Amino acid sequence: MKSKNVIEINNLHKSFGQTTVVDGISFNVQAGDVFGFLGPNGAGKTTTIRMMLGLVYPDSGTIKINEHDMEKDFLNAISQVGAMVETPKFYPYLTGYQNLSLIANLHPTVQTSRIDEVLDMVSLSSRARDRVGTYSLGMKQRLGIARALLNRPDIVFLDEPTNGLDPQGIREIREMISRLALEQDITFFISTHLLHEVEQVCSKVAILNKGQLIARGSVKELLGQDNEMVKVRTTDTAKALEILKGIEYIRSVKPSPGGLEIELEKDRSAALNQLLVSGGVQVDYLMPQNQSLEQFFIELTEGGHQVA
Repeated sequence: MKSKNVIEINNLHKSFGQTTVVDGISFNVQAGDVFGFLGPNGAGKTTTIRMMLGLVYPDSGTIKINEHDMEKDFLNAISQVGAMVETPKFYPYLTGYQNLSLIANLHPTVQTSRIDEVLDMVSLSSRARDRVGTYSLGMKQRLGIARALLNRPDIVFLDEPTNGLDPQGIREIREMISRLALEQDITFFISTHLLHEVEQVCSKVAILNKGQLIARGSVKELLGQDNEMVKVRTTDTAKALEILKGIEYIRSVKPSPGGLEIELEKDRSAALNQLLVSGGVQVDYLMPQNQSLEQFFIELTEGGHQVA
């Protein structure tokens, strides 16, 4: 059965003065997704998230969360949403537990026992009674996620959740998001520039550039669309280049150390090898090259391609 859309964005626009920041973007997020929202600095990611949370008003377009229109039914739209936008701020002289208590008091339905529950979810139970001023940056980020979980949301927005963390801290946040999505049935909407982490944790992504959506889909779909990359190890590069001219399933050829890197239609590697060998090229080996999300992102944002 198809999952329902818990976020629906339709033709969203936002300008500040004469500068267009978000230019007519549309996309959906389904229940259970860990959705990565990517783009270079200034692409419009944070502005989009702020509009989705009601912190900034769009110039036009519609935002629906859990089928509730943000403009017409804001309280119901936002009732099952948690968020951590940019670096979370806390009172450093209070404990982690006390900071969360202040937030819990703003939610009439949040019971005191929920504070210990969320601290346990983010692995901070052992430091709950320590002052936040003694916390590392990674611990503060986890406390920020705990704060976002207090009202038992089914959608959580995280804006750069691993910003400034060391590799161990990044790994902890990544594993925690995967665990919470699975165990607590939470849909995550994550804005980040750490593409390697997105590739490991997100099920779907959308890529924003200059305010426009230029790609969206599952990570698997985007990285394995129509073409594949192979590296051909050979010393007969000149002969190989001549043979490959005009071959319809070859998309691009570029020299690389010890041979060539060739982009070609998917599942045509065997035909490529046969073509080269029959043409007298000494092929030492032919190796598939897995494209990373980072490579895909750079090609899109620098090359201006659109696959949305």
